[in-house]
Amino acid sequence: MATEATTQIMAESPRIEDARMRLLDEAESLAFGAPNNASAMQYFQQNPDVAAAFKADPKGLTAAQFAQQHYQEFGQKEGRAAPPVRPTLGSQLKEFGAYNVAGFTPAQQAALDAAASQGIGAYNPYMDNANAALAAAYGTTGEAADVLRGADTRNQFFDAQAAMRQAGQAGGNITSGIGQINEGLSYLDSAARRTAQSDTTGQFGAARQDLQSGLGALSTAQNLAAGSSQANLQPATSNIGQGIGGLGQAQQLALGASGANFMPSQQLLLGASRGYDPASAQAFMDPYRQQVIDETMRQMDRQGAIAGQGLANQAVRSGAFGGEREGIQRAEMQRNLMDQKASTIANLLSQGYSQAQAQAMNAFEQQQGRQMQTGQQFGSQAAQQAQLGQGAAGLYGNLAQNQIGAGQALGQLGVQQAQLGQGAAGQFLQAGQQYGNFASQGGALAGQESAINQNISNLLLQNAQARNQAAQTAAGIYGQQGQQFQQLGQGIGSLAGQQFGIGQQQAQGLGAMAGQLGQLGVQQAALGQTAQGLQQSDINFLYNTGQARQALNQQALDAQRATNMQQIYAPYQQAGFLSDIQRGAPSSQMSTTISSTPQASPFQQAVGIGLGAISTLAGAQKAGLKLF
Repeated sequence: MATEATTQIMAESPRIEDARMRLLDEAESLAFGAPNNASAMQYFQQNPDVAAAFKADPKGLTAAQFAQQHYQEFGQKEGRAAPPVRPTLGSQLKEFGAYNVAGFTPAQQAALDAAASQGIGAYNPYMDNANAALAAAYGTTGEAADVLRGADTRNQFFDAQAAMRQAGQAGGNITSGIGQINEGLSYLDSAARRTAQSDTTGQFGAARQDLQSGLGALSTAQNLAAGSSQANLQPATSNIGQGIGGLGQAQQLALGASGANFMPSQQLLLGASRGYDPASAQAFMDPYRQQVIDETMRQMDRQGAIAGQGLANQAVRSGAFGGEREGIQRAEMQRNLMDQKASTIANLLSQGYSQAQAQAMNAFEQQQGRQMQTGQQFGSQAAQQAQLGQGAAGLYGNLAQNQIGAGQALGQLGVQQAQLGQGAAGQFLQAGQQYGNFASQGGALAGQESAINQNISNLLLQNAQARNQAAQTAAGIYGQQGQQFQQLGQGIGSLAGQQFGIGQQQAQGLGAMAGQLGQLGVQQAALGQTAQGLQQSDINFLYNTGQARQALNQQALDAQRATNMQQIYAPYQQAGFLSDIQRGAPSSQMSTTISSTPQASPFQQAVGIGLGAISTLAGAQKAGLKLF
């Protein structure tokens, strides 16, 4: 029995078969980088003879296979261009699918460079200037003390006392002048006695009456001379004695004024120059700083927990929950949180200490200023006391000088009274001489005797007048000398007082200048602290600005990679779409989704945690918590 074998070949319509072949050709091209129909058409356009050969006899090959085979067998040897080859998925992912991380921006790099070169020690020049100002203040204070010591005028007051003593000795010389005047009066008495002895009435009868008249005139002259010899000089002597006593009181007041007590003022001024003790700042520390630190740490822990929950949600969405990458991110976030806590605590403590130091220094400066002002007031009171004593000494000296002048005037009046009496006595004496001349006609002997006695009387009278004039001249000279010594003593005392006042004013000016230099040093130190803070703020602002630019650059890199991935996977999506159509799959299943989620770098995560901490601090400040 014969066996008949029947082979049944089932085929679809040529169009469907052609579509499937082209799909397989496209898939092979995508998978292995072989030429596809598009590259074959390009090769046929470049080589029309090859296109005609394929059209005449394809040899059971696709256009891509025919073009590739022709190039390998003939075209390469003939120097023709090869059909374009599509790159494989791996090569495209290697070239365009790699992750790129944005580097530091110029602003960030500039901030890091500034922090390395300028952020540390920027306050040193200000501190050097502050130390120089304080050293100048100490030097100026020492100079003020030297000037105050140089204003010691006790030696000048000793010279003034010596001049006053010499003025008192001049008063004693005036007393000796009064003794000479009394001696001149005794010569007048002798002249009167000699005149009485010239009476010759017993010898001359005719001239006796004339002689009696002459004797009467002589008696009147004697009485006038005797009256002038009894001029009252007691008031003058009393006033001069009181003036000398006033000079002694003025001398005692001047000595008392030179001993004004400046010790309390000096002690207060020395206390005001005492240096500042940094340990006193402890009394001005904020008692609530630990509560502020604890509240800030709780807020930062809360923000860290929120950030951790967000990291966990992100890991769940990306399918990496519980993985190594999530663990690394959590560890990095926890480390950054601890660094931020340590930095925040250090900043809070540093700012609290700085505020306490500033308040302590302000209180110290105010207390020193009050003490210096009190010392200056004590010094001013002592100086006023010395000036009042000097003024009283001057008044007593002037009063004593006036009393001495009044005594001298009374003495001159007494001397003038004696001179008037002597003049009247001379006139009566001349009348007696005339009567004697008339009587001389009665007897030459009586006249000669009377003339002799009269000459003797005249000599005695002239001697008395000469002595009185010499005594008056000597008294005037001694009086002027006493006044000059008194004025010299007063001038020396006044100059000594002025010298002390000038030295005191210079010392006070130098002390005030030293205080201003000390305040300038403190202000220089505070300015250095402010400059350091402002410079660090500028560096932080520059770094944050660069950080925003870096984040934008990272987003651009991530967007470029996502675009590249979409372009790479687009042909595979199209091929899958055609394959689903050929299998008869519903259109709802003919989609290929490729997602590319940008992953934040560890640096960006640390920045995010820092920004979260800053936001927490800002919220705490808005809530009324005093953090700084």
